[in-house]
Amino acid sequence: MLAQIERLEAQKARLEGRLVDAYAALHTVEEQQLSRMVTSAPVPITAEQFTSQEIACATGVGAGEVARRLELATAPRRHRVLRERLRAGAVGLQRALRVMVETRHLPDDVLPDLETTVLAPAPDGSVSSQRLFATRLQRCVRSADSRGADERRRASRARRTVYGRLVEDGMGMFTVVAPAERVVGVLDRADALARAARTAGDERSLDQLRSDLLCDLALFGVVPRRAELGADAGVSPAAAGAPPTADPRAASRAVSHSPPAPTCSRLRRRRPCASWCRSRWPSACPTPRASCPATAG
Repeated sequence: MLAQIERLEAQKARLEGRLVDAYAALHTVEEQQLSRMVTSAPVPITAEQFTSQEIACATGVGAGEVARRLELATAPRRHRVLRERLRAGAVGLQRALRVMVETRHLPDDVLPDLETTVLAPAPDGSVSSQRLFATRLQRCVRSADSRGADERRRASRARRTVYGRLVEDGMGMFTVVAPAERVVGVLDRADALARAARTAGDERSLDQLRSDLLCDLALFGVVPRRAELGADAGVSPAAAGAPPTADPRAASRAVSHSPPAPTCSRLRRRRPCASWCRSRWPSACPTPRASCPATAG
């Protein structure tokens, strides 16, 4: 039975190779048809876009998956090793697409050797495991990338963004693309706030608390008091008809469980000062150390 599964997987890979060839043939036909269109202005769609939309509508395959397959299909010289392995049934389409995506930024001349190394069998002659395949791919891409990690990191940092979408049942979700250290810091902060709230007796789950606290901080800049949330723990202060708390240090006290900060009598509002300020929130206090009453005596 295992041998039969192996044969079927190889047959499936060969069919996927034929599928990629069919993508390439359809793209060629669409490209020729668009080139024969005579208009006074440029055609507002490319052959790749037109082919992707046609295939997605006809097959129900997602537009992103169709675009990746078409990218592989329209680069036969660049990815000739991948195409040959697909036709021979030696590699599946998903692994081939993974290699293509990870090597987009590399020059054409390094790809044949790289793809041969990544797709090589395991040391015992068997098909390489997914873990071995991923490790090989990562190492080969790093060694072949002439741009260097710093340049790639700068390019990735320039693409940071935020986007969201609405889902069913009146809910929604948003994604933040940011440097890794900031993402880790945000997650750690949300988790610490959620655990502090649970310790204080909040009945919401940790997942619910992390969601509610992050939304409150993004919307109001503060963590509202529990009494302001209304009967429904998921209702925001604005929806519950109550303004958020005016004390911006509530979140920090919930995490650190520290005593209240010394305050500066020269300021009209409460603000941590001097050494306490610099140890808890560096550069937060505008009052010079020498003139701050909190350091007097």
